[in-house]
Amino acid sequence: MPNQQPTPAVDVSEWDDFYPDRVSIEAQTQTRNHRNEVVRDWAPVAELANISCAVRFARGAETFVGGSTGATGVQSASANHVIKLRGYFPGIKSQQRATVTNSETGKSASYDISAVAHTIGHSRTKLIATVALN
Repeated sequence: MPNQQPTPAVDVSEWDDFYPDRVSIEAQTQTRNHRNEVVRDWAPVAELANISCAVRFARGAETFVGGSTGATGVQSASANHVIKLRGYFPGIKSQQRATVTNSETGKSASYDISAVAHTIGHSRTKLIATVALN
């Protein structure tokens, strides 16, 4: 049961206010193009789609990723985020990507998952992620 909802020991009808956005988990895939070169892409994981979530900046401000500057001379920067999921999802792995759709704007952003944590009672999953740069 990947999308296990909590047992209503308390009134959970207002939890949507705490998890206003939606997330879909994606796994990296590899295909070959017309020149037989390996092309990497992301594909949705069917059982991990459209999950209620809340995205927040992680405590401790922003961190910079990558040690060198690109062709533009600008170093890539990314802020650490915490994505709290409404439910327990043991199938999510740190090599996957989370694409979050903002409920207010309808815009989406992708995050590379660097760590997955679960509550002690296995009622919630939390993702530690950085904004995906590609």
